[in-house]
Amino acid sequence: MEFIPAYFYPTTLVFVDDLPLALDAYKSLFAKSGFNCIFYENSKSALEFFENYSTPLTEINFISKICQFDSEKPNTQYAVQLDISQTIELAKSQTKYNEVSVLLTDYNMKPGKNGIELCQVLKRHKFKKLLLTELQTYQAALKALNNGVINYFVSKMDAPEMIKEAVTELSIHFFNDKTADFRKYLETNSLSPLSDPVFIEYFLEIIKKLDIIEYYLIDKNGSYLLIDSNRQNHVLIVHNDQSLAEFTTILEEYNSLNKIVKSISEKKIIPFFGINKEISDIDVANDINAHLYCSTVLDGKQKYYVHLLKYDLNL
Repeated sequence: MEFIPAYFYPTTLVFVDDLPLALDAYKSLFAKSGFNCIFYENSKSALEFFENYSTPLTEINFISKICQFDSEKPNTQYAVQLDISQTIELAKSQTKYNEVSVLLTDYNMKPGKNGIELCQVLKRHKFKKLLLTELQTYQAALKALNNGVINYFVSKMDAPEMIKEAVTELSIHFFNDKTADFRKYLETNSLSPLSDPVFIEYFLEIIKKLDIIEYYLIDKNGSYLLIDSNRQNHVLIVHNDQSLAEFTTILEEYNSLNKIVKSISEKKIIPFFGINKEISDIDVANDINAHLYCSTVLDGKQKYYVHLLKYDLNL
């Protein structure tokens, strides 16, 4: 993984194959994957489905502000500010699971269009297209890949787990594309943990250990809401030197909190006030201790100070 998407959740996979036995194999292969799966025996039926399909994400607006760099120049560039808090609205949405992230189609299908022709018709859609090929259709698949008609192809002779791995990887790429603006926004003025190999490795270890099936970025530092397979919520709190320096500057106004300021300056503890909440939402003098957590240091492109906790949130 080169980047951590700003959000990820189980999506819908669409399988098209004219062999019922093949579709049954996919049903078994993805039975416990968490994906919602739809199966079609021909390209015509698949096209009828996509005629009425639209992405559920259109109902959530992540853009909070568009700023023009130079108001005196009408053709100047614009900077987009994103409202990260809207990821929680996405987490609450039940329609998001209908989002199609990957189409897997066989090449040879009768009657109707073959797999490449089907993907060509659906090229405008942003979901990823995965083609199943045989030896004699390799060159056609390679040409379709180079022309951007499909995103990947695998052999029908490959092991089922390899096909499953390809689908899972493409679904992550789908969300990387969806959340590319978040990454650009976070990296405008500073380094972002979302593209830091050290942070990515740590993040993936948590995903595996806790069996996380959904995650949502909740602040510009790289903190995430994590949801495991039992629907238990967790929060990965993330800070960096800059965010902690800004926090200690605020606390220095309170003479009674000198010890806390010292501990934060030494990166022993880090603050978290809740999702979409700031220090202004609490009684700092009396309640600050309830919002401080022990810190673990990750030494990547910059230092990250992290803490993982269970979090009570009704979604």
